[in-house]
Amino acid sequence: KPTYVIILRRWMEKLAAEGRIRADGEAFVADRPLAEEALEATLEEEAAAFADYPELLAYVRGCGDKLAAVLTGRESPLETLFPGGSFAIADGIYQDSCVARYLNGLVRAAFEAVVRARPSGRLRVLEIGGGTAGTSSWVVPALPARRSSYLFTDVSDLFLGRAAEKLGAHAFVTYALFDVEKDPASQGLRAASFDLILAANVLHATRDLRATVARVRSLLAPG
Repeated sequence: KPTYVIILRRWMEKLAAEGRIRADGEAFVADRPLAEEALEATLEEEAAAFADYPELLAYVRGCGDKLAAVLTGRESPLETLFPGGSFAIADGIYQDSCVARYLNGLVRAAFEAVVRARPSGRLRVLEIGGGTAGTSSWVVPALPARRSSYLFTDVSDLFLGRAAEKLGAHAFVTYALFDVEKDPASQGLRAASFDLILAANVLHATRDLRATVARVRSLLAPG
């Protein structure tokens, strides 16, 4: 698939640098079959090293199993994170794993500090790219329900529905489609209309980070 030409070339250059294949102009040539790697021993070592983070290891192994199918376009790369439409791996990585619990705990602590610092008045929260609601499920319960409004957004209806299932007990949460790479006003979001904005592991995946941060900043109210 043309999408993966750049990364495939990097892999070929790495193999050439190791002497396993050779570069021939724009092409790469294997003069002999590549030796098969003894992966089982490596996988056993990794299983021990990632004993407290098995979710990540399961994801990486799944990526390996689907590598050829994704590169050739036979399967969507989303199948690596949501195999068969299951959220189990994604929830494990972003919500249940030791790393996720630690990082989400930090985010929740920051929100709790803001709540303490502002004991009265409305708290208007926007989450961008909420995805599986892994971080939301930690943050939302920390907010005072009577004076909070929380807008959960993502680029996919699939994630909005999933978030509504997880956060349905909190009536102050609403859901909407939002693409941070487009003008917020054209999507119904007014400038300076939010007190807190959460974007967990999402802004880096945009084409122009400076422009993205500028759009996000425009949505924050003074103070």
